[in-house]
Amino acid sequence: STTTNNNNNKNGGLIQLTRRLAILSAAVGLLDWNVSNFVVHRFGTYFTKEASILALMKKHSFFMALSLLLHPFIMLFEGAIIATRDLTFLVGTYAVTMGLLFGQLRYGTNSFAGVWRALFCFQALRTVQFGYRFVSKTLRGGQNKKNNQEEDEKKKKKEINGIRVNGASPNGA
Repeated sequence: STTTNNNNNKNGGLIQLTRRLAILSAAVGLLDWNVSNFVVHRFGTYFTKEASILALMKKHSFFMALSLLLHPFIMLFEGAIIATRDLTFLVGTYAVTMGLLFGQLRYGTNSFAGVWRALFCFQALRTVQFGYRFVSKTLRGGQNKKNNQEEDEKKKKKEINGIRVNGASPNGA
């Protein structure tokens, strides 16, 4: 039916937009990965002149770069969650992931490398949480629910003498 085709077109448009944004996120993530490694290895002296700190930065730049690789995907999914006004989920996941990060930093990290690993774990967890929520609510469930609500509203609306009214009788009562 026409309604089914319209729903498929809208969802197809959302999937196409998501695909484009995911490709853009991947490109930005790869650029971040490469630039961060380049800067740490070539221009680390702009951050510090201390040889031991420079050596640590270079040695552990892998996890820093991994964290930066994931960041554009987090922004993509987080933006979609904000756009759908799923703020309870967003705040709840931030509370949980921040609690886990602080716990890991306090009790599970005893080195500079551990800090970058903890940050990478934080970013990976957020990517999975936000990505799962985006796919399950926005791509699968939320779009169909929204389209159904729009159709219900259209059915309720009537036109009287070219004027659209909601559920009013023709005699104005």
